[in-house]
Amino acid sequence: MSVKYSLKTKTLAVLISAALIISSAALGFSALAAGVVNTGDGNDKTSLTFSPQGGGLINYTIGTRTSRAQSKYINSAVPIGTEVILTAEKRYENQTFLYWYNAYTDRVVSYEPTIKFKLVTKTQINAVFITPLDGYHYVSYLNYAGSILKSGDFKLGSVVTPPQEMSLPGFTFVSWDHSISDVTINTDIIVVRPLYTLNQTDYTVSFTNTENVEGAGTYNNYDTVSIKADEKNSSGETFSCWKNSEGAVVSYERNYSFRINYNDTFTAVYGEDVTPEPVTRMSNVVTDAAHRKITFFAERSIPEGYTLLQHGILMSSSLSSPLILSAVTMGESAAVKRGTGVSNESCGTYALSKEKAVSGTIYYARSYAVCEDPTGTQYVFYGNTVTASV
Repeated sequence: MSVKYSLKTKTLAVLISAALIISSAALGFSALAAGVVNTGDGNDKTSLTFSPQGGGLINYTIGTRTSRAQSKYINSAVPIGTEVILTAEKRYENQTFLYWYNAYTDRVVSYEPTIKFKLVTKTQINAVFITPLDGYHYVSYLNYAGSILKSGDFKLGSVVTPPQEMSLPGFTFVSWDHSISDVTINTDIIVVRPLYTLNQTDYTVSFTNTENVEGAGTYNNYDTVSIKADEKNSSGETFSCWKNSEGAVVSYERNYSFRINYNDTFTAVYGEDVTPEPVTRMSNVVTDAAHRKITFFAERSIPEGYTLLQHGILMSSSLSSPLILSAVTMGESAAVKRGTGVSNESCGTYALSKEKAVSGTIYYARSYAVCEDPTGTQYVFYGNTVTASV
């Protein structure tokens, strides 16, 4: 069976790069807490589950152990920081490997047969395989973030109705990258992604101190903004950090870049005695009552000396559920839902949308970043908590 498009494509098919929605924002709130040692589920260990779905095999290396799984592998007590290498392999010649799917985040995370990561928190990864059925072809519709909206084996020649609600903050939906007729007549595996155009919206960046800094101006929606500060100010004081209009630390890096979808005023702070540490914070919230959708944005800045292992947003509709990694569960009814970014670049923004938000229900969101220091110790840095409703 031939494949309609390269299954190794890592970004979504949008007219404007999908990375834009995963790289933006800022709006300060409360002060940030120092990192806490990552103890997993409380015992320095956490669960690891992986499974070949639709057939196939998974060759794995977990720490020093190497083996092969033909069905679901479950280990509820793998030490935090263990290196995991998973390779999807066909069991029969007529099988096709499609992608790795994260069951906790409901998202396609890779189209490469081999993935490698250090264990940070509860993880369940599925290797999805397809075996062709006579008279059928496999069709999958993904959203901008890589979540599967609709998929399955459909009879050749039958009309597959695409998902209808494709709103995205700051963008206008144009079409799918495969038309209904194309999907109908095609006999190949087909993965369909949304196409968007970027909306024109101006945002302003300004500074409280105009000397020794640069980057002020007007920018379009999701432009890359680079704010820069001299190492020392006119008084000879050394640069300490950037703060926004709410007084929240944005970054300890003198040259800091981010994607913009807000107005804000920044201050280059000099002369303060600071210890640079990873910064993660909720940076913006966009509500769309018409489509019952809330999109939370989180910004991060990881200084030199730390390695970012995982970042994202924790979300809940109940204050009784603590917004911490160990409280995360799976499924639509999860008390605490986790969205995780794919890119582990030191600076950037991650966006998580709550679809089908219930009118009047308050949703809570909190950012997190798991980082490793030079000694190999993992720390979890949590940001502030924000709320929103439609």
